[in-house]
Amino acid sequence: MRVKVNGKTVMDHRKTAERKCQEGDNRTKVKLYYQEFSKNISARKDENLVLEPESATHICTLAIEGEDRFDIAEQVYEIMNLRQPQDMVTKANYETAGHTSMSIGDYIVFEDGEILQCARAGFVSQRT
Repeated sequence: MRVKVNGKTVMDHRKTAERKCQEGDNRTKVKLYYQEFSKNISARKDENLVLEPESATHICTLAIEGEDRFDIAEQVYEIMNLRQPQDMVTKANYETAGHTSMSIGDYIVFEDGEILQCARAGFVSQRT
């Protein structure tokens, strides 16, 4: 599906990702959320990270294949920080929410409710 982002027509791969997950390929569907950077910038230890789902912004749903959940989280981080997302809508949503990259405090939610939150180095497993 094609959509307009900042006046440009781009491909929206979100529906494709959801459909592929439903068709039974080996991808895991995850939701990426942005949290206000200031909530976690001063967290010196992983156990001090703030997780406030009620004030977080849902950025996108991605379908990622990985060895385990931490591998999937690293791939999401790489897509948002080091590579251009295939889906320009995802990047535009992130930038509209006030972010240009995934950083400390942002998090990924798996379908069973497990949350991997971006920490100072790597990810920390959280449950709500």
